[in-house]
Amino acid sequence: FRVIVEMLKPEKPDLSVTIKGLDYIDVLGGSKKDYKLNFFSYKEGLFTAKVIFRNEVTNEFLYYTLSFRVIPSGIIKTIEMVSPVRQSTSASVKIENPLPYSVTFSTECRVPDISLPSQFVVPANSE
Repeated sequence: FRVIVEMLKPEKPDLSVTIKGLDYIDVLGGSKKDYKLNFFSYKEGLFTAKVIFRNEVTNEFLYYTLSFRVIPSGIIKTIEMVSPVRQSTSASVKIENPLPYSVTFSTECRVPDISLPSQFVVPANSE
């Protein structure tokens, strides 16, 4: 079977979402076979894809519509900061940008004694 994967939602191309699998799969008559599909998303949202399995000789086909709901990852790590009285301390946080374009991050902290930039840019494919 020739395998065709089409993103249905969002309709416009989005570089932060990828869905990949093999272009062809061989299945014996009257049998079943698993097909591995990899889905990656770097942002939250609802995504829909159509996976079509087509016999290129007879043009017979079968398709599946897949829906993916991407949710926030939650707390990844807690940084504990300790300092003697009236002395400052600092900590660094590594943020990776695997995308092929620069990303601007906005930060917010409601604790007045903690200072950080309100925005920063992480270049494409860097940290």
